[in-house]
Amino acid sequence: MYGYYQYYDGVRDRRVQSGSTMTTTRTDTEQDVLGAGIQNAAQWGRTRLIYGMDYRREDLGSTLTQTTRRPGSTTVAEPFGNTPDGNYDVFDAFTTLEFRPTDALLLSVGARFENSHLDSGPVARDVIPDAGYDVDDLRVDKSWQSVTWNIGAIYSLNKEWDLVANIGSGFRAPTYSDLLSAGPPVFSSRVASLPSPDLDPEKSISYEVGPRFHSQRTSASLVGYWTQLYDLVATETSGTVVIPGQGTFEAQRKSNNGEGYVAGVEFALTYDLDDNWTLFGNATYTYGEDTNANAPLRFMPPLYGVVGLRYTAPSRRWWVEVVEVLADRLRRHAPTDEQDAGFSTDPAYGSPNSSNNPPLRDDYEIPGWAVTNVRTGFNIWQRDNRSFDVTVDFNNVFDTRYREAYSQQQKVAPGFGVVVGARLTF
Repeated sequence: MYGYYQYYDGVRDRRVQSGSTMTTTRTDTEQDVLGAGIQNAAQWGRTRLIYGMDYRREDLGSTLTQTTRRPGSTTVAEPFGNTPDGNYDVFDAFTTLEFRPTDALLLSVGARFENSHLDSGPVARDVIPDAGYDVDDLRVDKSWQSVTWNIGAIYSLNKEWDLVANIGSGFRAPTYSDLLSAGPPVFSSRVASLPSPDLDPEKSISYEVGPRFHSQRTSASLVGYWTQLYDLVATETSGTVVIPGQGTFEAQRKSNNGEGYVAGVEFALTYDLDDNWTLFGNATYTYGEDTNANAPLRFMPPLYGVVGLRYTAPSRRWWVEVVEVLADRLRRHAPTDEQDAGFSTDPAYGSPNSSNNPPLRDDYEIPGWAVTNVRTGFNIWQRDNRSFDVTVDFNNVFDTRYREAYSQQQKVAPGFGVVVGARLTF
């Protein structure tokens, strides 16, 4: 059994200057998340059953404040076009059955039921004037249900080689932001979103297959996958919209007219050089395509991976590792990426444009990078099944400047930093 509570408060300022007038639109977003769940397992000989349920509720609120400064005067107003307050709750129940018809074959079958419900409470000022919708369009009380499933198998060819395969369906109900958010997003200064309260869920089916190798010193796996996407949420431009105090923008609405796929391959390797030294690494390549638009899908990461070397003391009470995190340059981009501030020379100035904030690269590529991290851990105390451990991470030890693909709110990724953690097991 488990329960949790999370609180989020985010503030974003959007500034527009015209001559001697500076207008700042502040969006203050609050999110309370309360959840609980239970999971259990039972076993009968070669058969194991895992089952449980989970519930999560999110209460969301947002306020807009617009401050206009002119020589000798300052005015504060509540502008139009806010995301309405409301709540979003999700209930799900799931089960997985694992069984071995033979010593060499492990089969698993799983299913999950989910109910997602959204309830909004808009007010008149949440509507952008003359944008083609009214407060009744923002009044949403909807539920979406789904049953997803998966079937998997692991077949042992011999003591060292396994073959793994899995097929499963997927379902994503529209989020609160998908349906009801409005205004210019963080990543663009050219477009503004309009509410899309009639969105339907996205669906998918995924296939995975690959070999695994394991011996006394070596563990390795190579997995290829293909995910077919249906009713994909995509954006469409529909004229322009004037947002008072912020300007004129291309108006974009979301619809379920997208279809495509994501394919990729993942490789992982761990090799024990001796009893104390271990070499490890992994790499992932992802390719996504919107087959309706004949264009790359957004947010597809470039080839990336890690290579590391770990030393574990003979006492097993402490360890240290050096990890090199590597990313290739982003070679493919979607047409809408050319409005993304993360592709501009300075994201603080918004979307790329030829006048004062050109793209970081003329072809909209994001350069590759390599970052060195050092991690260490200590077992402070241990008795029976109880222990206390401390870890220390030294991230980006050489303070390398680099840009992560689709990192939309900063010019460069974080520099040198230290993270300290502790874990008590009892």
